[in-house]
Amino acid sequence: MVMNKEIQIYIDIIDNNTIQGWYINPTDPVNKKLLLYLDGQFKSVTIANMERQDVADTYGQLESGFSFDIKNFPVFHNIEIRKENNEVLLSQEHIPQEGIMLKDRASQGSHYLQEYYERLESISIDLSRPINGVNWYNADVDASGRWGGPKLESALKIPALAVGDYLLQLDIGSACCDLGAMEVTFNDIPVTFINTQYDTPVILEAEVIAEKECPFWHIVFKYPETREPETSIDQRKLGIFLKTVVLTKISTSK
Repeated sequence: MVMNKEIQIYIDIIDNNTIQGWYINPTDPVNKKLLLYLDGQFKSVTIANMERQDVADTYGQLESGFSFDIKNFPVFHNIEIRKENNEVLLSQEHIPQEGIMLKDRASQGSHYLQEYYERLESISIDLSRPINGVNWYNADVDASGRWGGPKLESALKIPALAVGDYLLQLDIGSACCDLGAMEVTFNDIPVTFINTQYDTPVILEAEVIAEKECPFWHIVFKYPETREPETSIDQRKLGIFLKTVVLTKISTSK
């Protein structure tokens, strides 16, 4: 529940990996740092700066989404989200399925959130903005995207649209690995690209199918290697420099 009438804060999703939602505070729009407490113990901190077009359409604030990583906390009974001054913004009970491992826990989501995205014809993820994913470096200053790495597998979680067929477009600005050997999956299904010219910059395209309704879709990039760039003093282990991910509806099935 919301603890302050002037503040709007809601949890949309509790899944195997994250607690996600959105937060706006008209009286203090700059301070967006949020602290997560599970069963009264501090666990994580994040900033509510992810783009949420659905929130912007209703409340006029685009950068309002947040995501807490909870992969290491499989069982908990109470969720509190607080401000830096320890003010409780939200407190709600969570009923875990006792005896079931984290990977088996069912996803809980907001019907409103899903219905909003299911009406969209396309969705674009700008990787120069805050993202929901793992194994990505921070967006470089004045850059148009971000590097994957240092590990060999990067993943993105994006809001699911309606069930159906989509054109997937990956705008890749550069690469420190063999793009032809990179494996990409969409919701655990291998992606086969239409174009096979991998000289960067390049926009790789593929037709993908979303076969079941769920709160989020997952795109995973498996690199054959990550390495330091040859023409730079950058010592990071890099995979690909991804600028945008676009999914455009071809057809839907209900």
